[in-house]
Amino acid sequence: MEALLEQVKILSDDNKLVFFQKSMEDLPFGLAIRLVHQLEDAWDVVAKATVPDFGGQAPEEDEEVEQTAFDVVVTAAGSSRISAVKASSGIMKSTLKEANELLKEFPAVILTGVALDEAKVAQMALEATGATVIIR
Repeated sequence: MEALLEQVKILSDDNKLVFFQKSMEDLPFGLAIRLVHQLEDAWDVVAKATVPDFGGQAPEEDEEVEQTAFDVVVTAAGSSRISAVKASSGIMKSTLKEANELLKEFPAVILTGVALDEAKVAQMALEATGATVIIR
């Protein structure tokens, strides 16, 4: 690992970006979420979703902006943690190990930026295992 880090250090900035992009293309979703959380902690920042573009103008105060992207968050694994881990693994398309690591701390974001229908299906599957889930 140290040898690889030394090789990356000598790359130009543009090549470093290409290297990291290629390295992350096949990164499972659950692991990507953990990476985001680790970077947030290391850099003392908070990753935010992008703000919708309203063509240069904010919506009228009376006009509601319909939410189209949702996050599925597990707040507790329930009595059958193993079942919650298996369900999470299937939902995230990740390994059991990755799902297990993600569900060690709560709240755990299982999906981000998904349609409401997909979020509800994931919520029902997780709640069937006894997990407590919210959609935000």
